[in-house]
Amino acid sequence: MKKRYTNNHNKVAFPLGGIGSGMFLIKSNGVLAGFSLQHKPNLHSYPVIFGAVNVKENAKGNTLRLLTGPQDQEDLYREESFCIGAPDSYAGLPWFEKAIFTTSFPFAKVALHHKDYPIQARLLAWSPFTPPDEKLSSLPFAAVEYELTNKSEREVEGVFYFNAFNLFNLDGKVRRYKNGFVLETKEETNKTSKEAHLAVFAMEKDVKVNVAFFRGGWYDSRTMLVKDMLACFHEDKEYADGTDNSRGGSISVAFRLKPKQSRRVKICFAWYVPHSSLRCGLPPVQESVDIDKDYYTPYYCSQFSKVEDVCDYIYKNYTELKKKSLAFAKALQATTLPDIFKEAIEANLCTLKSPTILRQKDGKLWAWEGVGNADGSCYGTCTHVWNYAQSLSHLFPSLERGLRESEYLYSLDENGHQLFRTPLPIQEGIHDFHSAADGQLGGIIKLYREFTVSGDVSFLRSLYPYAKRSLDYCIKMWDPDLQGALFEPHHNTYDIEFWGADAMCTGFYLGALKAFVKMSEILGEECIFYKDLAQKVKNFLETELFNGEYFIQSDPLKGVKAEMPKLGTITLSDKISLDALELFKKEGPKYQYGKGCLSDALIGIWLAEFCGINTGLDKEKILSHLNAVYKYNLRNDFSEHINPQRPGYMFKNEGGLLLCTWPNGGQPSIPFIYSNEVWTGIEYQVASHLVSLGETQKGIDIVEKVRGRYNGHNRNPYGEIECGHWYARAMASYALMEAYSGVRYDAYKKILYYKPTNQKVVTLLAGENGYALVTVIKNDVQVKNIEGLFDIERCVAVNNY
Repeated sequence: MKKRYTNNHNKVAFPLGGIGSGMFLIKSNGVLAGFSLQHKPNLHSYPVIFGAVNVKENAKGNTLRLLTGPQDQEDLYREESFCIGAPDSYAGLPWFEKAIFTTSFPFAKVALHHKDYPIQARLLAWSPFTPPDEKLSSLPFAAVEYELTNKSEREVEGVFYFNAFNLFNLDGKVRRYKNGFVLETKEETNKTSKEAHLAVFAMEKDVKVNVAFFRGGWYDSRTMLVKDMLACFHEDKEYADGTDNSRGGSISVAFRLKPKQSRRVKICFAWYVPHSSLRCGLPPVQESVDIDKDYYTPYYCSQFSKVEDVCDYIYKNYTELKKKSLAFAKALQATTLPDIFKEAIEANLCTLKSPTILRQKDGKLWAWEGVGNADGSCYGTCTHVWNYAQSLSHLFPSLERGLRESEYLYSLDENGHQLFRTPLPIQEGIHDFHSAADGQLGGIIKLYREFTVSGDVSFLRSLYPYAKRSLDYCIKMWDPDLQGALFEPHHNTYDIEFWGADAMCTGFYLGALKAFVKMSEILGEECIFYKDLAQKVKNFLETELFNGEYFIQSDPLKGVKAEMPKLGTITLSDKISLDALELFKKEGPKYQYGKGCLSDALIGIWLAEFCGINTGLDKEKILSHLNAVYKYNLRNDFSEHINPQRPGYMFKNEGGLLLCTWPNGGQPSIPFIYSNEVWTGIEYQVASHLVSLGETQKGIDIVEKVRGRYNGHNRNPYGEIECGHWYARAMASYALMEAYSGVRYDAYKKILYYKPTNQKVVTLLAGENGYALVTVIKNDVQVKNIEGLFDIERCVAVNNY
């Protein structure tokens, strides 16, 4: 059942735009906001951009109404101008009294109702999402279709309006273009250009365009615009003196509707912002600047030379783009996954349309971990965060392969040290910090995944030497005595270093060794050493790091050669103090988990097995650990929970899965950072792992807790947070698809793996050449190709992972 959000779900914000091209949001009441078109988030942006309708000769006279539901004071409060009456808002006009918001990704629908108004309105907002075609899915474009229906018993006449003031610069330029107008600015500094263009146009031809707003001070332009709308003004209008300094533009469509008759107007947005000031992880530029080389330039600049080119493309391909996007939406909804799983998957596909994602001019994808309200958060497509994200690798495999190329060709030095944050623009960076054990080892596992998804042996062969160099570095740095675990201090996703053997990073070690052996065998390379070491790691995990119920961390100083940190040493935000040194002598290093039940302890095993790698780790021990995590770490209510860290991820009346608990005691005085929090990516990782091993209801319980927190009241259902909105780790939710169905495709072997079931299971299978719906009933497997074609030679049954 689809969730319906109403007027009081004011946190709902659904992103519209292409992958890495910028976006804006549609709110639950139909308001368009958060225009983030200039390569950075601008989430508190509520520009004067809106649809409206005026009906003639109503019993009350002409009745103008915004095509939104009630506007929320909290949104206005976010504007700096709230304290002086929010003069930059259009909320002073009448609106519809009720709005109902639903989605079917990548589509959002808003139904507007008003008891005494003859028009019922519906909005359909969308932007292309056409796996595996990353070009079409990366267009700087979105659309909002307005449908007006006469619900009265008499004929109704009126005018539809869509108005936009220049969101870049009110003193910029506005010019007519075909069935709409272009808002633009061409500000320049001594180093970078702020050139920006936004085209707003209708697909219909029977429109009139006004690009000559009244010129005056104060609120004159809006006052006269409202006067025109009240008078049902419907004419083309440009300045007689030929200037183009209007503050905005307006599209109008006259209509006459018989009872029950409808009229639809498709409003399109296309943008072109060719330059940026984005540069991360690199030294400052010198006085001589090459904007395209020294700063980020968006991918769409390689496809189009100006905004008119984008518009022309949309005019020609609108119907086909919508058709392809509808096909994906219908396929996703046709699966038989539990509704809560579909909701979680759909919600986090929105991240691919958010400002978290960028695509540079050569097409390579680069990402923040998440985004704040006005800036990106934690640069560089962080390797250990992207270990969790599963959607891109299946839906747009070529983009995911690009991440592996960036990690190996630009972020790996000659010694095998890998940056876990790739610079922007993508190039070789400065190796001046720890490599991340989970990120670096996870990359080897993901390299195998990218190979099996694509079946491309040449791709594997090209990166294999780099993967070997990377793995050898990891062994030398963290397991120098070949004990079968990571012992030496190793940086990880908790922004600290674990000391001694821990299950979480050692699980990545096992997965990476197993993946490397598989890749070596495919390429005919010698791998006996790595195969033997993998067996040693497996044995260590099962015997030394399993306490009989769940996997743990060993004594943080046992077998470790690293020296005690020195007074004054600074790592990230931690400065070693005398207090820290005293605690070190008593307990060992800060930020460990020791005997704790870590939700993430088997993330490396989860990643490997979802990438088609059988780690050989005892399944009973895996299931025992996951059941312990469910038993000890899942909370129905946090009212009594103590969290001195970041409490905003869960409120007191909410539930969720804690990162770590200590059911048998032994909690360190200062455990690892974030241990008292909930992270949705980890929750999805644990849930999908449970589901894959037959514990479906426990997986549902965890996911329900997550989605209960993202209910539209407390948080945005379409933008899960961690260190920023649309946090990349949350794309782990896509693993629920494979976990529930057991369906996986190996393009190299041309084998479709499935899990026999007594009930009908329908799942979405996506890969290099397209996507399909796969139906499984017992041992009968049917594949319905929707986009492209899967070359399947055999179907092979598996019981579980």
